[in-house]
Amino acid sequence: MSLHELSDGILGTNVSLKDIEEAFGGAEFGENVKVSNISEMKGFMSRIALIEPDWKIDTGLPKKFAVKISSQLAFMEVSKLTGKADIEEEKLKKLDENLKMFNNREVDVYNLLNDLKFPEIPLIKIYATRKFSESNPLKAFIISEYVENISNVKFYNKVDHKTILPIIRITEN
Repeated sequence: MSLHELSDGILGTNVSLKDIEEAFGGAEFGENVKVSNISEMKGFMSRIALIEPDWKIDTGLPKKFAVKISSQLAFMEVSKLTGKADIEEEKLKKLDENLKMFNNREVDVYNLLNDLKFPEIPLIKIYATRKFSESNPLKAFIISEYVENISNVKFYNKVDHKTILPIIRITEN
């Protein structure tokens, strides 16, 4: 198994609903749990699932949340669309290493920002994370609150500086 091959988990990844339930302390999602792919064309190194549990009792847990699952599946799909699907195994292994490093650093940054508690930095609520490790080589994720109506800015879109001024804080030295 690898991060670039389809599996039987959420959205074809190696991460299962059971893994996510365990991250919520073993809470069961129920029979009518809904899973939607909200990651289409929003990146190449992850799948993002919107999960809407069918909680049997109100435990105060979220009614829906997002799960960013580190995976190369989107990259492989784009490779097929562009006719470049025959990627050397050695390159895929290197990509695997980089993906694992990036995921673990992202988790570290969220944990650091959460610990430092900067009120002026707007952060989404992170419910749980799982890093890659030697004992966990295929199942890394970040579970966060789901924020509706977010504008997705592609890296190639121009953004006028006046658009972002209201959301940054300028400090004088």
